[in-house]
Amino acid sequence: MGLAAFALILLTASIAFPAWSLASEMRREQDLVIGETETLDDDLYVLASTFTLDGRAAGDVIVVARNIDISGSVGGSFNAIGGDVTISGTIERSVRILSGSVEITGSVTGDVLVFGGTVDIDPGAEVGGDVHVYGGTLDADGTVRGDIVGTIGRLDLTGTIGGDVSVDVERIELGNGAEIAGSLSYVAPSAVRIREGARISGPIDRDSIAPWGVGSDIRARFFSPLVRTVWMLMTGAIIIALAPRLASALNDTLRRPALVGIVGLVAIPLVPGIAVLLIASVVGIPLSMLILTTYLMALYLSQFVVGQRIGSLILPDRWNDGSRGYLLLSMTIGVLLLSVLRFVPIPFLGTLVNVLVAVLGLGAAVMLIRELRPDRSGRVA
Repeated sequence: MGLAAFALILLTASIAFPAWSLASEMRREQDLVIGETETLDDDLYVLASTFTLDGRAAGDVIVVARNIDISGSVGGSFNAIGGDVTISGTIERSVRILSGSVEITGSVTGDVLVFGGTVDIDPGAEVGGDVHVYGGTLDADGTVRGDIVGTIGRLDLTGTIGGDVSVDVERIELGNGAEIAGSLSYVAPSAVRIREGARISGPIDRDSIAPWGVGSDIRARFFSPLVRTVWMLMTGAIIIALAPRLASALNDTLRRPALVGIVGLVAIPLVPGIAVLLIASVVGIPLSMLILTTYLMALYLSQFVVGQRIGSLILPDRWNDGSRGYLLLSMTIGVLLLSVLRFVPIPFLGTLVNVLVAVLGLGAAVMLIRELRPDRSGRVA
């Protein structure tokens, strides 16, 4: 998944590492509210359906909840996994969020890292550091003192950016009143739309998406889409050579795509959430690290899993003899097809492909692990 996968690794790690502190408080409730007059001196860990912070938390706050509303203040960092997150209060350090929807109307002193579907920085909101977004859309109408960096389907700017803007994007637009103090560097299929009244102090640099990457440095070539595809083909070939039954079992699991998709949607936020909760106890740290490692590996290998299934649907059924040769051929066809789809000049198609692949691949892995669990007699189910 490229930069998006790397961002997810950073996000998961940054959420997990604060939990090493032993001075902490954990709360588990269906609907948890920290009132305006309540002050928490230690780090706070929350598992809830809805969480509202109207008071003050002096330390870090780590939350796993469906709906999160921060209208009070957080003296440390705010880390969350949730469906909808609203920050109308004050965060005195950094914000790290894995979410479907994030709205910032208050102030954040440090950086903001978001892996999610939509991010809104409303008028009047202020971010003192950088904004890193890996998701569907970013509307930056407030003030960002630092840089904006990320991989975004759509980027709309009408606010003030104190640093540079450097993004991979499907579409970018600067509205009336937008101001970028630094440079604008972007990779996109079409040129930026700059409305009257927008201002960019630095240079504008645009690169078109290309299989061999953008830029002329070694890093750009090393992490280019073409090279990443070759890595995936090599990884898939190794898996098929060493564990053909595993590859075949993953392919069979995807015969129920609707069920696999539901499992994947649930697993994407749930698995790291469980790992974060385990880290809160010293005993659970090794298990949590194992879960996180397996989770990230499953996300990376999702293209192999889905690609192999696509290839098997394209090839004639009579060819499916379960051999390594068949598995290698179907995987190669599918992975190459997924890579080609990412370069079709249709807005959000590349993002949609990445999301579907991640959901289906992770869902297939979770279902396979469940099917391989030992039953009461000690045999594998």
